[in-house]
Amino acid sequence: MLKVPKSIHALFEKKTKIQLSNEDTLFLKKLYGEGYLHPSPVCQIEHQYEQILNEILCRRVEGITLQVTQQCNLRCKYCIYSGSYKSREHSGKKMSFEMAKKGVDFVLQRSVDIPTVAINFYGGEPLLAFDLMKKVVEYAKKRAEGKKIVFNVTTNGTLFTDENIRFLSENAFSVMISLDGSKEVHDKNRVFAASGKGTFDAIMHNLQHIKTYFPEFYKRIIFNAVIDPTLGKACTNNFFITSKELEGAQVTASLVSVQYKKDEIAIPDSFFIDEEIGKFKLLLHKLQRVDGKYISAIMAEKFQQIQTRMYLIRQHYSSLPAKCHPGGPCVPGATRLFLNVDGEFYPCERVSETSKNTCIGHINTGFDMPQVSKILNIARLTENACKKCWAFIHCYQCVAVADDIDSLSKQKRLEECSSVKYLTHEILRDYCTLLEHGYVFENEKTTLQAWG
Repeated sequence: MLKVPKSIHALFEKKTKIQLSNEDTLFLKKLYGEGYLHPSPVCQIEHQYEQILNEILCRRVEGITLQVTQQCNLRCKYCIYSGSYKSREHSGKKMSFEMAKKGVDFVLQRSVDIPTVAINFYGGEPLLAFDLMKKVVEYAKKRAEGKKIVFNVTTNGTLFTDENIRFLSENAFSVMISLDGSKEVHDKNRVFAASGKGTFDAIMHNLQHIKTYFPEFYKRIIFNAVIDPTLGKACTNNFFITSKELEGAQVTASLVSVQYKKDEIAIPDSFFIDEEIGKFKLLLHKLQRVDGKYISAIMAEKFQQIQTRMYLIRQHYSSLPAKCHPGGPCVPGATRLFLNVDGEFYPCERVSETSKNTCIGHINTGFDMPQVSKILNIARLTENACKKCWAFIHCYQCVAVADDIDSLSKQKRLEECSSVKYLTHEILRDYCTLLEHGYVFENEKTTLQAWG
């Protein structure tokens, strides 16, 4: 990383011709000689795995997520199956054991180069299909033939019993529980289907029971907070900072999904203010100026994004070849393969099951390779804009961003570009701020250089 004189910064920022001093001219020549300011070398959009896509999907499928049921005992107001999204709605459908066995066989046959395979249970609420889960685990263990199998489940946390807790514990499940924050925050959106009452008390009761009687299993629980931007962010952060029950817990966070949303979500200024205050405290903590007790686990995750985006990704793309693809899409089917109750394959559980653009095959016929390739190379929709984009390697757009249910939309993809560039600029700014004040990132000796 490097600093530039204010005059050079003004030149780049205004993008207009200005009178340059001799020193500025020499500085620009030095930058050019070091490899900066060159036109993009990208001539063609093609994902780096395009030529070995068939091999990857035959030998390196990392796991499978089974939609064991479309039933749920909750009616969360922001749920993608709530009717507010261009997606399916809750139903009574459940996956048959025969379908689940096919899913397990499919991933085991196509993971010969992978030492560990993940089998994930998803819904609806998967614990409503607990009997099926037990059968699938038993079957997978018998079929694994020496391969390590790890099991994961995403649950709303309201249906724990001693029976299913013991089962999950004995089979070393990793468990993700949705918990949005304090009772007031959580109960605003996450309510029981039958009564409409909030679920916070039921979850906390179950957690206390697990912590008391199954302490080792409790350590395997990860919490995910879905942040409702209309409530601001400070209240969620504060809960995970001050809650004694969740002290030391691992917490991830995500915003209420905007993909496939039928109506726009109005985000108040207070949300962005909370975000910036929390991030400022995080940076001060990393510079040893604020005690870690004031930093929520949610904000701590932000730091990992800075390190990943600004160091690991940039190291991987030290230079761009003539033929490549912006960051964003995983390999559809290899990374987060999703099998729904009807036997249809999707790249992951976050795309719409009602869209003709996201289905990548069927359990009975295998992968639809042309469709997989199309999704993998989604940036071909916007090839000209992508080839000259400064945020090329930091792009996070996948097929869901461009999916308009009836077609893949170039316009929708381009509309998201400003957000990608804004977030990349913010992370770059935070990264440079830390470097400038002496922070050394793990496994990195980068410093902020001043030229001239």
